[in-house]
Amino acid sequence: MKKACVVISYWYLSVPIYLSLKELYPKYDWKLIDPNEFMGMDTNNIFRKNKSQKIKGYTLINTGLLSTIFKIKIFSPWLKSFLFYFFYSYYNSLLIEYFNKENFDHIVLTSDWFHSAKSIGSCSELCDKSILIQPCYLDLWKRKLSVNKVILPYPFVFAIKTFLRKKIFPLHPILKINETRFGFINKKVRLLIWDENLSEFYKEVGRKFELISNPIYKSLFKKYKSYNVRNLDKGLPIVTLFPADYTLNFGIDYQEKLIAEYKLLFKDLSTNYEVRLKIHPNENILFWKKIFKTISSDKIIKEEDPHKVIFESDFIISTNSYSSVEALLIGTPCINLNPNSELISITNPEIYTKFSLLNASDYKMAKNYIDKSLIDNNYQKYLQDLSLKAKELLGQHPEIKL
Repeated sequence: MKKACVVISYWYLSVPIYLSLKELYPKYDWKLIDPNEFMGMDTNNIFRKNKSQKIKGYTLINTGLLSTIFKIKIFSPWLKSFLFYFFYSYYNSLLIEYFNKENFDHIVLTSDWFHSAKSIGSCSELCDKSILIQPCYLDLWKRKLSVNKVILPYPFVFAIKTFLRKKIFPLHPILKINETRFGFINKKVRLLIWDENLSEFYKEVGRKFELISNPIYKSLFKKYKSYNVRNLDKGLPIVTLFPADYTLNFGIDYQEKLIAEYKLLFKDLSTNYEVRLKIHPNENILFWKKIFKTISSDKIIKEEDPHKVIFESDFIISTNSYSSVEALLIGTPCINLNPNSELISITNPEIYTKFSLLNASDYKMAKNYIDKSLIDNNYQKYLQDLSLKAKELLGQHPEIKL
């Protein structure tokens, strides 16, 4: 029996690919490998504590001293970061030793930016077995110039990190890698992408790749299509908002305007709908509680399976999010709320809008569209439109060949 593994970057990106590949190749011996590194530590620690035990094949790599350091609560994230980079050669040797011992036939990565992936890429034997799979939508093109300046929330902390990188660790084997674009940090690894828009970019820069069907698409569609037909006569319809902090992406002006629209939408919807908030796993829930002060705590969701949250909703509203595609495959109508789109620098915004039933420029458009679902059986028409769009999305390219 062949052995294969998926190496965790952010758990919410890696776990769906792991489960999908297990379905696609059931005769393989699969493991979900947690490299136990500093990058993504806070988000992945919650997964380790609350979810990892439920996933068959999950394996946490023992990184010895560093594992102990990461568990010490009185150590600040800054100190843990410093110690991780200081002892990186120690971490690297344990990581390489583990993968050499396991002797996997295939090592699937969902990021080449995480430090564990960089270490794997530094070993030619492991690199030859590695496959880098696109985990979500990526924006790799040169961004449009924008006068909307990005204001860093903690400039002093950023200054310290910059100083450490340049003065303390100038020759660090990991920190000296400045490339961040997906598929470019290690150009030797086999690259699999499912977003056809990216193929033009990779061709232009001469990066070899394979175009595949997203393994998650088929798995999601298959899992949820067998459930009962949806309807809106089960009490208050559930609308789940998926707000996100785009300050570092598009600047403070865009973020403030976006938050204002979500607050107005929440206020207007609360009368006739049950409104929930789904917070991104990488974001601070307290930040959103301060914004939506009147919402009860049990309506704010962060750690639950996002697919389950989407399925239990009658509508979701997000902004330029991969959740729009997931909602399409699960069968939940999605509205893309994108006010002041001229302020954003996404080069291919249509990848988010084409899978939503509506691209709303303000909260009123979103609210009116949802209100229409309550009359003239419009909701069932929305579901039919979703089904057609989902079928167009499936099977466009070949499945993964390991």
